[in-house]
Amino acid sequence: MNYSLMKKIDSKKFDNIFLRQSEVFKGTCVSEIGIFGTLLVDFTKQDREILINKDIGLLLRTKDVEIDEGGVY
Repeated sequence: MNYSLMKKIDSKKFDNIFLRQSEVFKGTCVSEIGIFGTLLVDFTKQDREILINKDIGLLLRTKDVEIDEGGVY
């Protein structure tokens, strides 16, 4: 089993207006970026061979500063 240690990034906060489910909210928010990647490995050989390892897209989203979870909006 593998584990990853991550440090939370303290993002710059800013005031914004949200539209969610046809309601308007005003509040403080942060933006986050997600990077999507593809990794394809051939495990049939004794030394694993990486066939594809590249980034394939980005996602930028803005959320309320009180939300700690990713993928909220």
